[in-house]
Amino acid sequence: MRELNDVRCTCGFQTSNYDLWVTHVCGTLSLPSSSAGGLGIASTSAIPKENKKAAKNDQEKADISLIPYISNIEHARAFQVGERKYGRYNYCKGHKASQLVAAIGRHSQAWFNGEERDPVDGQHHLGSVMACCSMLLRQMELGTMVDDRYKVEDTSDNRKK
Repeated sequence: MRELNDVRCTCGFQTSNYDLWVTHVCGTLSLPSSSAGGLGIASTSAIPKENKKAAKNDQEKADISLIPYISNIEHARAFQVGERKYGRYNYCKGHKASQLVAAIGRHSQAWFNGEERDPVDGQHHLGSVMACCSMLLRQMELGTMVDDRYKVEDTSDNRKK
């Protein structure tokens, strides 16, 4: 690691680590003369343009910006209905997987048959479907889902003993 004297940017960023300094991107670096001289850099104009752009290695992360706003709204409204009925995080305690899959089926069918909103609470059926899927995922993550899915038994001679 190449060391610098304190290098401070006018935005408030400060470091003595050369690699961090080189990747700092706001483009308004104010170098003390001892730091600049030690690097042979007289001003920020000597910084290559590619270093003035922020590095962000998030290609493998989920891009939440792809989710349409209306989906988030109806999804959240479904959770709000559940919060009023059962409490904010009641679902985290766990359900049988079959209960949530049955609710997904009922809401999907109601929507497919032309009913946009649940006549009982006014919630959009597709928002309820998303909420049920989210509850399954969260319960799987927490280990609280009661896994009552049908398991096919391996009766072949190739099964491990």
